Amino acid sequence: MREAQEKRSELSIALFVVQILGVPVEIFVTGFIAMAVLPDQLGKGLGRTQRGIIEDVVGYLFFAFQGLIFGYSVQNGAPRSIRSGGKWVWVLPICCVVYGCLDALLVQPSDLPVMFWPGSKGWEGIWFLFITLPALGCCFYSLGVVLAAMRARR
Repeated sequence: MREAQEKRSELSIALFVVQILGVPVEIFVTGFIAMAVLPDQLGKGLGRTQRGIIEDVVGYLFFAFQGLIFGYSVQNGAPRSIRSGGKWVWVLPICCVVYGCLDALLVQPSDLPVMFWPGSKGWEGIWFLFITLPALGCCFYSLGVVLAAMRARR
């Protein structure tokens, strides 16, 4: 019995690759679909500025919630995911965010706030949708994996 438990909690290279590469893609794709539908439904009858704020807030909340639930579910379904890179999924996306921030600071510092709160339609929202929100989802995915592993240890 104990050997079976230890076998299930060992490192899995395949699970590592799936988590490091697949989780950011999954979070982006489902988040992108949700961002195409949810803000339009919630922002009916509002002005352009109010709709922009709603879109940004819904984006942050949806990606964070989605990442947390997905990470928690994966850890419960595959207990070895925490040892197979699950708690480190956030590193690569956050490195992309840090690179973008440094680039914005060096090239055009006025672009930095737009990366986190675009507020309007246009090219400004591209970085927010493609990099910032998926990175947030990956951070919450890792948090969900850690929380589920802590719960399982008790």
